[in-house]
Parts: sequence; structure tokens; C-alpha cells
Amino acid sequence: MKLKWYWLVLVVFCSFSVYEASARIFDDLSLIDFEILDIEVIPIESNPKYPFDPADLVKIKIKVTKTEPGFFIASDRMLRLHSIAPGFIGDPADVDFSGQIMPFRATYKEGLVIRYQGLESYQIFDGCKYFHDRLLIFETRIYTVCYDVLRRLNIDPVNLDDDRKYFLVLMDNIHSNSCPNCRKFSLSTENNEIVIPSQIEIQRPLLQVKNGILPENIVCREELELIFKLSNEKPACVTTQTFLHLIQRGWFGPK
Repeated sequence: MKLKWYWLVLVVFCSFSVYEASARIFDDLSLIDFEILDIEVIPIESNPKYPFDPADLVKIKIKVTKTEPGFFIASDRMLRLHSIAPGFIGDPADVDFSGQIMPFRATYKEGLVIRYQGLESYQIFDGCKYFHDRLLIFETRIYTVCYDVLRRLNIDPVNLDDDRKYFLVLMDNIHSNSCPNCRKFSLSTENNEIVIPSQIEIQRPLLQVKNGILPENIVCREELELIFKLSNEKPACVTTQTFLHLIQRGWFGPK
């Protein structure tokens, strides 16, 4: 009987040790190239399940390339969306954000469909998938990571043109919650211009208006369409799918 208890304790100890070891695996972020390919902000003004809880769905398309030999797992749990209030002083990657920054974890289509139960279409959640892949040398993967940004937490709607700053932060471990062992990517430049290298020459709609361009003459990036919000006529460039979805919610196209 004592022998059986001995083996039971040994198995439990070994299992706990394996879990602790796996939880402490920190990937070397220098082994990969990381690139933001596209960013889309989709306002969800009316939530049938929670009508007084508007939100913004932030979809970020990324490319991860393994450039050096070594162990690396690409996981959506390693990525955080950080929202920094205007007037924040300091490095947004600091451990102590003193209440000035709001981190958001990745979310998935299955959970989004449950939260927004009753929407006319769930197509806006396409691409919001879980991923946890070990990358081999020279292997490239393209993912879409999604964030459900509740306005009651973020206070203001997500607008990459305003004073609130947004960062995508890549942690070195799925259990990490802070830096300095991280890489951060600004979702807007100091000139409030979205950072997408292949399309950097085209400014965001509000910045074009600030530079004197008439709303009807705003130019969108390739494969995006111009649309205006009904309440304040603010312009936005969105995909065709999102364009149709917003038209049903009262937005309108170019006059």
C-alpha cells in the first residue's frame, strides 16, 4: 500500500514539474521577423445581447517569419493590444503602467459569436482564430489576431487618429503580462499615420482631411472602400464586407 502511494506522489510531482517547465519556456524574439500587414477597426454600436455595451473589434493581420535556428512557438496569447491614455509619460512597455494603459488579450470567433448573439451577420468575426504553432527555420505564417475592445473599459471608441495611442506588444511567453522582454509595435506614427509598410504612402482618412483634402476626394488603400459615419460624417476606409455591414447600420458612402 505504501508503495502505491509512493508512485502516486512521484507521478503527481513529475506532472507538476513538466507543467512548470512548459510554463517557463520563454521564446527568443530575435529568432523571428514580425510584420503588421493590415489593421481594421470595426465599430459595433449596437449589441443585441448587451444593448448598452458598445465595442470596437480590432483585427490585426500579421506575418511571422522564422529567420534563425532555435525553438519558437507563435501563439496569439503572446500578443497584447495596449491602449494608452493621452498624457501618459514613460515607456509604454514598462512593467508598471500606473492605470494609464489598458491591455487587451486576443479573442476568437466562437467567443465573439456568443457575446454578440443576435447580430445580423457574424462575418466580421471571420479570421479571428486561435493559433499556437511551432515555426521551423525559414517558415512564414500569416495570422489575424482580434481584440474585443469594450468602450466601458477603453472609455472612447478606438480611433487610430486621435490622441490615445495603441500598441501591439509581442511578449516572449504566453504567460507574460509585461516587459522588458518584449517587442512593441506602434499602430500609428507620431504623425497619426498607420504603419503598414506596403501602403505607407497613403494617409489615413482623417489625416487627409486635416491636410485640406475634401471628404469626397479621400483616397483609400487598395481593396478598401470609403464610408462615412452618419452621426458626425467622419470618414473611414474599410473592406467591402465591412462596408456592406456598416451601410445596414446607417453609415453612408461618398456623395
